Amino acid sequence: MKKHIAIFLSILLLSILSACSNNSFTESEAIKFLEDERVEDDFIQEIIYTEAYRGGYLVFFLTEHGMHMNFIQKKQGEWYVDRAANADIDSENGISLHESFNVPNSFYYQGGIITDHNIKDVRIIEPKNNDAKIITAENGMRIWYVFYDEHPGSEYKIQGLNKGEEVIQTLGL
Repeated sequence: MKKHIAIFLSILLLSILSACSNNSFTESEAIKFLEDERVEDDFIQEIIYTEAYRGGYLVFFLTEHGMHMNFIQKKQGEWYVDRAANADIDSENGISLHESFNVPNSFYYQGGIITDHNIKDVRIIEPKNNDAKIITAENGMRIWYVFYDEHPGSEYKIQGLNKGEEVIQTLGL
């Protein structure tokens, strides 16, 4: 009886490990997949930044059409890429918006590029108050982004604030 239980547990453990390895991948594998997939659409000029998030990677990259944010993950051995519109890298407003609400049953995100050096903080007022994460990429580009657990809706208000917390730019509503 103990031998049968040991065999059953061994098979179960191997099945679990096999399923896990089918979905695991490295950041470089995700980027290679993204580069290979996008060749026909829009050549990737530069990977700007990657952020590991919920079993995948949010990848920021430049093409001739602007900055893109794509979320890449592997589910049941298959690649999944959430694509969204590009963000303007030369925004006259000082801040640009890129959004995706397509990660099924998972999460939602928005982000963009900050071109005004006076903007020190990005705050999402609508749909609910959130401070965005801001990073400076190795190429000097400043990027902001925020994740949502629930669909934020189609109306938004995003503010760029200076170091004195004064609003100097608003997108949306």
